[in-house]
Amino acid sequence: PPPLLPGSKALDSPLVREELQSIMDAHEGLVRMGEGYGKWDREGKKAYIRMLEGVEDRWATFLARFELMGDVSEEYKATCSAFLKNYQMASVAEFRDWLAETREGMVRDAEAS
Repeated sequence: PPPLLPGSKALDSPLVREELQSIMDAHEGLVRMGEGYGKWDREGKKAYIRMLEGVEDRWATFLARFELMGDVSEEYKATCSAFLKNYQMASVAEFRDWLAETREGMVRDAEAS
């Protein structure tokens, strides 16, 4: 589900719509790009991991801003809660810590290759 409430005033702003679309496009592009990850050299893998972190940061900032405004949909929150519960995580912060640890492990693996 989309993160913002349907009819959110935030989406009236072209800047917000552009920012959201840019994050979604970058995210989707990285997912597609990552399909070839195993074939990349060390520096390519490390560059990809940095790009992943950048998109994760952009999502976190975008969502935090609208969470504070009360503009994040309940459906999106429920989907996130179910995802966290499925992976036995109690919070978004725990998930972000796991992502950071995973990226660190990926960098170690890339450096060892």
